[in-house]
Amino acid sequence: MAIATAARKSQNHEEAYTYYTKVLELDPKNYEAWLYRGEAAGRLSSLSNLRIEEMVLGIENALKFSPPEKKESIKAEGARLINNVVSVYHKQNLEDMNKFGSLADARRDYLQHCANALRAWGAANYYDPTNREIIDNGISQLMEILEGVEYTDCDECKTVRVFHFPNSEALIMPDLNKFIAMRKAIDPSYKPPSIKKKR
Repeated sequence: MAIATAARKSQNHEEAYTYYTKVLELDPKNYEAWLYRGEAAGRLSSLSNLRIEEMVLGIENALKFSPPEKKESIKAEGARLINNVVSVYHKQNLEDMNKFGSLADARRDYLQHCANALRAWGAANYYDPTNREIIDNGISQLMEILEGVEYTDCDECKTVRVFHFPNSEALIMPDLNKFIAMRKAIDPSYKPPSIKKKR
């Protein structure tokens, strides 16, 4: 367990995943190993392979095997870990859209990755429904789609353009309203941001 923890602290996620797996082979009820193997899996995510399901499995098993007094802290930690992983994933997604947004495939991929991130933030919210940062991240991503996403027209010209996704309001508003309602449940004085379409 000590080697796995050292790998985790040094952000060597592949080694951490391997060592936590070995811990679980010897002690399948080690809740900390389940939690942090899930984190390592999540941190090994890429745009083509978001490993949130494996993170959730780790959190669920950590909750299953942990003592009662640890369950709430595991939920909060699991939510925080998912939020951190998905924030990195979404940042990479936006960077790719900024670079390759002139290509139709890049736009389609961007929306698919946004849907993946949104589901993951929903999972994080399930574990910690009072975490404002998670809800705000969901709102921010949905607003980004509604307002339009900037991209460079080509590598040489560096012209910045904005792509507006067709039918985005009809598709996005139900989810946005859901996240806003969750945010208002925590803070009734919360004022949602206004939509400002980019030009």
